[in-house]
Amino acid sequence: MIALLVLATTPAVWPAGAEAAETPDHLLVVNSVEWGGPDDNLGDGICRTRTDGDTPVCTLRAAVEQANALNAAGAAGSIEITVADSIGPATRMVGGQSVTSLDARAARMRVTPIWSQDYYGAFFEVTGPVTIDLRHRLLVNGASAPACSSATTCDSSEGAAFYLNGPGITVRNADQVLSAGSSFVFGPAARDVVLDGSADGTRGHVIATDNYNPERFATFLPGARNVTIQHYDVRGYYGSQTDAGIYYFASGASAVEHVVIDDVVTSYPPSAGGGCGSLDGTGCAARIISAIGARIDGLALRHLKIANLRDVHALHMPLAWVNDLEITDGVFLGNNVYGTGESEAFLLLPMDDRLTGTTTVQRNVFTSAPGSGDVAIYLLGKKPAGSVEPSG
Repeated sequence: MIALLVLATTPAVWPAGAEAAETPDHLLVVNSVEWGGPDDNLGDGICRTRTDGDTPVCTLRAAVEQANALNAAGAAGSIEITVADSIGPATRMVGGQSVTSLDARAARMRVTPIWSQDYYGAFFEVTGPVTIDLRHRLLVNGASAPACSSATTCDSSEGAAFYLNGPGITVRNADQVLSAGSSFVFGPAARDVVLDGSADGTRGHVIATDNYNPERFATFLPGARNVTIQHYDVRGYYGSQTDAGIYYFASGASAVEHVVIDDVVTSYPPSAGGGCGSLDGTGCAARIISAIGARIDGLALRHLKIANLRDVHALHMPLAWVNDLEITDGVFLGNNVYGTGESEAFLLLPMDDRLTGTTTVQRNVFTSAPGSGDVAIYLLGKKPAGSVEPSG
């Protein structure tokens, strides 16, 4: 195994985002598992798409719309969206047979393009400060309807599950957030955004193995700033080399700034198997990072675990511009890198003069699968004075 260790005198420290108040000023409680149902009176502070007897029916869409309206009106105080106890753990949202088909506009808050890939909008668009706590109960799984057998119907309208495009947004305890596109898109107006899989102590998970429709777990658009993702188990997603990845950084003139990804596990079964199609996604495996032509100013990958990845470029950044990179305390076990050459390493750092600022790669463990290439880290370009490169 060949390894490269780059040490820095001053590790980068970036803000982890804003936290909502413990007792919110506006509490919106989702008690419906339906996809559709817009709010019937935006800005009144009451989540209600209709009334069932004397009880307001509150869908997640109505709650997000109400939160956006309160923020737009300058309402004072914090806002929290949570899920009622009447919705049991791991309850998949219902309503409509294929929520990603072209005619499923009732299921999407946004029906206009976000960017070139999530062209058909998003199920939920969040534009202002709010804490959304799904409590591991409500599953925003719109990758396809159960047992959907038509790739044309189920995978023809690529869009996001959540489009987070504002300041001070926190999403907690959200499992199986899926769509035929990105699970989460962090937009150009995203500031101080936190995605925390286990804020309540139960680890979050997004396992995209039902089919090949999901393509990206987290998409970062140019301009997004101060984003933290932590405490998740994530795997699957379609393995496109150009427009898919667990963490996808879109290209553009502006940089994505200060992203922290901490304690996220991507682990596959030791033995390869399964297909990657419209009915079976157990064999799907996307790149961990895809950043072709992207500009990133501040990226920290901490305490990642990646195991048994097969024939995929894992941390793929040769054509990205990255300033201030930290990869620390990672455990990368039994992975089969894409090829056998030096330039097919598990971690491909930005080439030529694209890697700038302070680069810290330390306290990581790499092992490879039998028959795999043996290069852990590859750097083709300028290296800062004082770099340390131990052999072995």
